[in-house]
Amino acid sequence: MKKIVLIILFPVLLFAQEQGIELPDFVITGVQSVNIPTLAKSRPELVSTLSKEFFNPNYSPEAFTLAEFSNPLKKELDLYDKIPAIEGRLILGAGLQTRPTGEFHYNKSFRDVIIYSKVWGTKIEEYKTNAGYNVSGAKLKSDFFIGNNSKFLPGLKIGVDGQYIRNSYKFFGSVHPSFQRDGQNGEVNLSFLNYFDKNINYGLNLNGNMLMLAEKDFSELVYSAEGFFNLKFPKIDFNIQGEFIRQTLKNHPSAVLPDENFYSGQTSLRMKPFGSFQFKFGVNYQASRDYSKIKPFFSGFFKVDKYVSLIATYNPHSEFHTFNDYLNRNRYLSSNLFTRNIVEYKSDLMIGIKYEYEKYFEINGGAGYSKINNFPFFYDRFSLTGNPQFGYFDVYTANDVERIYAYLNLLFHLGPYGTLYSDSEVQSFKIANDQKIPYEPTLSTNVTYSYDFKFGVTAGTTLHYRYKTYYQLGSRETLPDYINLSFFTSYELFKNFRLTASVSNVMNRENFYWFNYQEKPFDVIAGLDYVW
Repeated sequence: MKKIVLIILFPVLLFAQEQGIELPDFVITGVQSVNIPTLAKSRPELVSTLSKEFFNPNYSPEAFTLAEFSNPLKKELDLYDKIPAIEGRLILGAGLQTRPTGEFHYNKSFRDVIIYSKVWGTKIEEYKTNAGYNVSGAKLKSDFFIGNNSKFLPGLKIGVDGQYIRNSYKFFGSVHPSFQRDGQNGEVNLSFLNYFDKNINYGLNLNGNMLMLAEKDFSELVYSAEGFFNLKFPKIDFNIQGEFIRQTLKNHPSAVLPDENFYSGQTSLRMKPFGSFQFKFGVNYQASRDYSKIKPFFSGFFKVDKYVSLIATYNPHSEFHTFNDYLNRNRYLSSNLFTRNIVEYKSDLMIGIKYEYEKYFEINGGAGYSKINNFPFFYDRFSLTGNPQFGYFDVYTANDVERIYAYLNLLFHLGPYGTLYSDSEVQSFKIANDQKIPYEPTLSTNVTYSYDFKFGVTAGTTLHYRYKTYYQLGSRETLPDYINLSFFTSYELFKNFRLTASVSNVMNRENFYWFNYQEKPFDVIAGLDYVW
């Protein structure tokens, strides 16, 4: 999934809002029986190529390590939402298709408190009739730390944050190309985390999310609570964690759906018989109004030597997917129908290997197999029924879906040869009659490389590639291969002030993530990046 997130100075933000704004994409339509496999990685966000972090990525090594007992598959890079080690930052830009785009950061730290704020906005002009896109938002985050010498909850970190996003766009590839969706999304979060004691760790997170669509005054409220408690000893750890999700829909177009509750819990033991080998086992529990499953899981971690590690996990589980979740993946979903969806991974096996050399680079890869019930996929109404309402996607489901995949991640940290990040995945889905799951590419690759020259210039390139993406369930027809090659550069004119430029879709290809919805063509953006 790609999105552009560039942030604007306040006047620019206001201008963008006047033009219409978009909120996170997530609206579901369609109701059929679908099974979800390990969902393919969401479409990557179109991140501001004007960001200094983009030119000089500061990856956290932990983001890519084969975590001891968590699925290491392609953890998302959070390069553009870190709290910067500066007080303020302004990024502005404008180009052929993007006018304007920008972001403004401001943060302040006190003795025990860190406050961070961000305002952003981007307006993409109509590169085709009705094909423009407008998004803006604001975020405020604060972390409060209780000192390690305090007599009350020493080492506790309390986090409070919230954000608000608006967006606006039209269904330009549909039978009603001028139909405009205006959305708003607000989120608040309160967290308590404590890792101070080496034997006892615990945490609690409370979250609320409200989605509102102007069409038919539809809204979805989702709030959740999740927590964990970890008791550690030299050779054994005990962990318990749980989550509660409640979803409320208002003004649903097709029917009145009752509130839905989803419960999830996990209890586990981790054994460390000797330093280079660990294993973990336990049970997962998930339940809702008419659904209840208990599933055992297991994982093992073995450090072959200083540089090489092996991992294996078997983790059957279930996931609750909301209206918001699906709209975030496909903004062109119809809002006429919606079915709650609990995706059941009846089997979920993964094996992987990681090689890392100090803090300079790491390579990890592996393969996996999943069998899924209620697997969700997107489908254009016209493709399935011949309904003239083409260009409006619904979510359908399939049972007994088998997914086989292999992945490879490369991460070369900033050094004498630059910085490289790459993730690739090959996958195959098997369902009844050997039908292909729509919009799940057979091969997907994302590569970013940048190099910091010694005379104030930073340059780099990115490539997003998707191969053989089927878009009809009963057909072998595929979308054209998605190839988006981009370049970016910046020049430090004087201390803390850089001139920036980026060129996206250099080959000016007609790329499609969704049938009949062409992505942005060739674009050049020039701007500035100032920090203080």
